Amino acid sequence: MNPEPESVDLAAQLVDIETQPLEARAEAFGQLHEQLREQLENADTDQAGQA
Repeated sequence: MNPEPESVDLAAQLVDIETQPLEARAEAFGQLHEQLREQLENADTDQAGQA
């Protein structure tokens, strides 16, 4: 069984991103996307790395 994923305050992260200049927002949204994708992918596998 996988450990619980780290809790993420998505609303706070989105508010923070929205306060940044446009170019910085694009990068920040990209980083957030990668972070969430990794968490979802890790949640779908068992300890042997299989879905």
